[in-house]
Amino acid sequence: FNVEAESYATHGLGGGTSTYGIGELHLGTKYLLPSWPGKQYQTSLGLNVDVPTGSPPLDLTDGNNHFIPSLTVQRRCIRWPRLTVFGGLSGDILVDSSVQTIVGDPGNTPTEDTWSVIAGGIYDMGQIKWTLQTTYTTTAFIDSNDQHYFTINPSMLWFVPKRFTLNSKTQWILGFGARSTWGPGGYEFSVSNRVRAEVTFRQVMNRIRGRPDNAP
Repeated sequence: FNVEAESYATHGLGGGTSTYGIGELHLGTKYLLPSWPGKQYQTSLGLNVDVPTGSPPLDLTDGNNHFIPSLTVQRRCIRWPRLTVFGGLSGDILVDSSVQTIVGDPGNTPTEDTWSVIAGGIYDMGQIKWTLQTTYTTTAFIDSNDQHYFTINPSMLWFVPKRFTLNSKTQWILGFGARSTWGPGGYEFSVSNRVRAEVTFRQVMNRIRGRPDNAP
């Protein structure tokens, strides 16, 4: 089970208003099926929920709650043990929320329920992991107006060594990525970066009880 919060901050320059807060919550759960359908494979069943919250900038979210079930199968390559390939299926069910968003041309952002086919690979270099994911998304068989989207998303994750975080028990992760999308809105390109802190449930409970993080 994991919980992530997407924050925002606006500078207020040019006559705007300076604001900050949490714009979206990401909740997820995953059930692993090791060694299925074979010894070299690992399968996971997941459900993610993305919920916009507060009063974020209008272009930060699409104003919908997203319910995303998924099935992913991955396999580590025997010839190249650092490489793991994966593939799977997912859905995206949209439910209106009370958070406002920009009304107009959605570009390459689906406005109806969709399903996707995903394929890619992860190259593990220890503290640095490279990922390439390709996604085909469509409204076919769901909506009468078929729309199709194709995305290529290379990215890099750096698991920050503890010597740079004052030996903190929290695992800090820096991520950088690019995204190319072809769809009804034409071609779009974007880059992104993120900072993530991983805290285990045991760490949280130990902090509440006033016990050290490595306590049983």
